[in-house]
Parts: sequence; structure tokens; C-alpha cells
Amino acid sequence: MGALCVEVAPLDSADDMSDANWGGAIVYSLDSSQPTETDTATLQQVFGLTPTEALLSGLVGEGLTNNQIADRRCRSVQTVNAQLKSLLAKTQYTNRTQLVRLLSGFSTDYLRRDA
Repeated sequence: MGALCVEVAPLDSADDMSDANWGGAIVYSLDSSQPTETDTATLQQVFGLTPTEALLSGLVGEGLTNNQIADRRCRSVQTVNAQLKSLLAKTQYTNRTQLVRLLSGFSTDYLRRDA
């Protein structure tokens, strides 16, 4: 069974896209059941992430829950929650949905250049 991540971003400020007031919204959708192979090194550099936060971003991109991440890393769920909170703060996002959308933009497929 697939999972669809949908986010609606209102365009109620002229600064969002241009000088014109659009008075509308952008709808983002992403099949979050498909893992995203994230370029964590670039993400780490752009957002000043610690190695742990960069690793965590890759695991979130794989679609793992906080419980699954805690199990894989032999950490408590509370530790993973705290690390995720720090990751969200550094990327200036407020929820996991927005973070997954960001991670999909830093995927190795997206950054790959054909010769």
C-alpha cells in the first residue's frame, strides 16, 4: 500500500514567488512510500548539520519511523526525537512532511549530471 504526502502552501505574500500577489496556493505531492536516496553530504554542508543529523536525514528519507531509526541506531526513541527536532530547526521546517520534500530535492538522482 502506497502513501501519498500532500502539502498545500498558500501564496498570500508577494515575497513568496514574485512582486505580484497570486492569491492562490501550491500543492506538493510526493509518494512517501518510495525511499529517497538523499545526498546527505551536500545537505550537511548546506544546512550546517552534524554527522548524526545528516545520518538521521538519510534514514528519514528511507521512510523509517522514529521507532525504526531508534532500533537501527541502538538509541532511545527520545534521543531520535530530540535529534529530529534539531534537524527540523536547522532546516527551518516544522514537520516531517516538509523535511521529506526537502530531502527529495537533495536526492542523488536529482543532483546527478548526465555526461
